[in-house]
Amino acid sequence: KDLHAFFEHCKVYYGLAVNPVSPIKKLPTERVKQPVPTEEEFLKLLMAADRHERNLLIACATTGGRRSEIFRMTWTDDVNFRERKIRLGNRKNRARELRYRWLDMNEELYAALMDQYKTRLPQSDFVFQNRDSRSQYYGQGYTFRRRFMGKLCQKAGIEKRMGFHALRRFFASLLADH
Repeated sequence: KDLHAFFEHCKVYYGLAVNPVSPIKKLPTERVKQPVPTEEEFLKLLMAADRHERNLLIACATTGGRRSEIFRMTWTDDVNFRERKIRLGNRKNRARELRYRWLDMNEELYAALMDQYKTRLPQSDFVFQNRDSRSQYYGQGYTFRRRFMGKLCQKAGIEKRMGFHALRRFFASLLADH
């Protein structure tokens, strides 16, 4: 499966004429059911998080946005408090172009983003900024936070570790339940 995908990528981007593994029959695979955090686990995460981490969790869980979409948000382009809307952009399309969509803010997200705005670092326009003054990336927007969710799960006493994508599944489960 992975080799097939790799050579298909090479056909599109590097002019490879033929995928050499396409004649090989793919083996059957079983999809592993991805864990969905419960409301109790999400509340534990919120309780274990500090102020800015909590705002990040709320933004992820109330929008269903991808980690990259949330981290890419800026105050000038993507947050409109007056209309209570946020803009998320991703490259999940064939052309790999950045495409945007506008979402309405609910009360929790509005409060979280307003708190972020009031406590923002002045040198950066990113909504979620690196606040570690010891870091060379201080004040810059995040691109990823490799150990954030694992450490937060540990701090919250949640045995099964989850990543940012689990918050997308949590959002989807809330939508499916209502």
